[in-house]
Amino acid sequence: MNCKKFAFYFRHTLVRAVHSPFFLLLPYSITQRAHCIIFAGTGFFTGTGSTDLRLFFAAIPYLSILLIPVVAAGTGGTEYDETFPLSSAERTVVSFLSPLAQFCIMTIPMLLVPVCVNMFGDVDPGQISTGFFLVVFYEMCVISFCVLAASAFSRPVAFILSAVFTAASNFLQLVQPLRGLSFSYHFDAASKGILDTRDILFYLCLSAVFLFSSVFVQEKKKGRSFSGREKRDGFALAAIIVLTFLNSTRYYRRTDLTNGRQFTVSAYSTQLLSRLDDPLKITYFRSPSLIKLYPQVRDIYDYLDEYASENKHVSLRLADPDKEKTAGLLDSYGIRSQQIQTGGVNKTEYLNVYSAVVLEYSGQTQVIPFLLSVNTLEYDLDRSVETLLTGKKISVALLCGNGMNTDSDYSYVVPWLSSQGIECTQLVPGSLQTQLSGTDTKKVLIVFGSSKLSDDDASAVESFLLRGGTALFAVSPYNADIAGDWTITKPERNSLLDMLASYGFSFTPEIAADVSCARITMTSDTDAQGKPADSTHSQQMNYPLWISVLPQTDAIRGMTAFWAAPVTIENGDVRPLIVTSPAAWTVDEDDTRRAGLFETNPFIVQTERPGTDKSRLVLGAYLDGKIRGYFTPQESEPTKIAVLGDQYFVNSLMLEYAGGSSGDYRNLDFLTHMILKLSGAEGLENVQNKNTSSTALYKMSDTASFRKMMIWTNIILFAFVPVLYGAAYILSLLQRRKKNKDMGRSLTNAKK
Repeated sequence: MNCKKFAFYFRHTLVRAVHSPFFLLLPYSITQRAHCIIFAGTGFFTGTGSTDLRLFFAAIPYLSILLIPVVAAGTGGTEYDETFPLSSAERTVVSFLSPLAQFCIMTIPMLLVPVCVNMFGDVDPGQISTGFFLVVFYEMCVISFCVLAASAFSRPVAFILSAVFTAASNFLQLVQPLRGLSFSYHFDAASKGILDTRDILFYLCLSAVFLFSSVFVQEKKKGRSFSGREKRDGFALAAIIVLTFLNSTRYYRRTDLTNGRQFTVSAYSTQLLSRLDDPLKITYFRSPSLIKLYPQVRDIYDYLDEYASENKHVSLRLADPDKEKTAGLLDSYGIRSQQIQTGGVNKTEYLNVYSAVVLEYSGQTQVIPFLLSVNTLEYDLDRSVETLLTGKKISVALLCGNGMNTDSDYSYVVPWLSSQGIECTQLVPGSLQTQLSGTDTKKVLIVFGSSKLSDDDASAVESFLLRGGTALFAVSPYNADIAGDWTITKPERNSLLDMLASYGFSFTPEIAADVSCARITMTSDTDAQGKPADSTHSQQMNYPLWISVLPQTDAIRGMTAFWAAPVTIENGDVRPLIVTSPAAWTVDEDDTRRAGLFETNPFIVQTERPGTDKSRLVLGAYLDGKIRGYFTPQESEPTKIAVLGDQYFVNSLMLEYAGGSSGDYRNLDFLTHMILKLSGAEGLENVQNKNTSSTALYKMSDTASFRKMMIWTNIILFAFVPVLYGAAYILSLLQRRKKNKDMGRSLTNAKK
């Protein structure tokens, strides 16, 4: 092939396509707007948005069903046959590279989507790089088939055939035995941030098959017969492509580029599995209908497969609960189906589905009863394997020291911890000397509130700590009427708080407030001027006394603190555990108030001006070392103590208040994290944090800033980009017209 001639053909074809309003401007406009609508339509601006761009990338294969055939149909090189004839190979390459270059150009403005999202929260750069990288390979594969179709049929037939083939190849992922042939299925890993050589080679091999087939078809249409050598070369080339494709599934590399390598088995898991002496059998019971409702459950099996490949003693089996009639077996494991609501516009249905993992080792069984994603899968697997190997579980002792109980007031705690594989026992104030004297110091003590604990109770708790026991104290010098009007009062004396103050954890007479706060819905029967209204109405407002803690090391997803008291650190061995945003302030006690020490009415609080002295406040602190006894003046064994200035952070009523109808259970994740931290399970603690990367829109801490950025995002994506592109198109058109005029003048002058 003459390189100069080919470069001319390619440049001319691309320039002609770029200046065509039908073949470039229309597909770009549809693509850009469709992606933005799909992305914005996921609830991004409703307060439940996420910086996870998986849905954004997952839409690309389906939007390409018509767009790629439209663009590919406009390039072909056939117009050169009369003046500058192209060989079949040259025409195929031109027809392939020209639309591919167009789509690469059209993809560049889409980078503005993650740029805009990053202004609201943290975007995973690994997901962005792999997503856009595989977009090119996906487009390359589809375009190559369009070239083949155009070589064999007329343009209208080729367009229809290409669109039908692209649609069929995308929807093959819904058919389990054939999903490996689906174009969109091989794009799925990249949309999560995983670069898999199997996906890349799949696209490369199919592209090569389609392009070489196109050359063959064109040669046959010319009536050319192939020599024996050409046939042998063709068969050898086909054999190389087929062998490369087949071996790509045997020898491959899967590189996880996400933050924290979320989809990669950790070193701790590898080390844990190396301790297996007997076969570990993993069975995943998954209902087929669940994949259509929650496509992300496919990640569960992929992750289990990677987990099992870490050790030859581990085997994995995928079981269909319905097909294998395993209901009796599932009952023996204690696995129950979960009911999921489905349906269309005019109907609602409920399906009973299974997504459970069973681990069997040396006659013992551990069960993960239900999963919909891989967020906690590795943690669940590791703590199950740990239990199978050692026969021991992490255990805690729960103590309600504020007059509440775990049956009604903290009703989520025991079921939640049980689902995490943590055993719970409950202590009762008044007889702690007896209960704690025989308690194993490896058991973590969890204390909710302290106003009802006596001196003897506090002394019993200290004795447990002096023996090397560990504890989490969720305490505050104030009590709130959480079921009433939220009045805050202060008990006269609190022995446990005096004890903690001697260790270096103390409280000042104030509570914390923050610009980063919960947004709550309240009902009112008054108007904006405070006068009685004709009817009650709902109103959403920011409530600074319920602090929305931003994601940080020990609260990886963030959490909510309710009327939290700042912790003052008075010991060099104590360090901050949970902190507010830099825009927090304190509210001092007001002794003159008749109803409570603080104003807690949201309608009044939202109108008050925040304090002028804003800074980070410590809401929780942590000590890892030794303490000097308060009731018993002796030095302790090495211990770990965490103090959180909020006794209601896992109270059932407060969790429901904070999250509305869906609830906000990030505080329970924090509770699990602290139990792992205090029990010394550093490996499990790291695994738990690994797969809970924050996708929250935390950078916009107040409503005004959020709305302002939302407006700018919509302007950029829906108005600025199309207008800019249209202006660039018009400018290039004017330049081309001027160039043609100059060329016409030159020809006129030459004739004269």
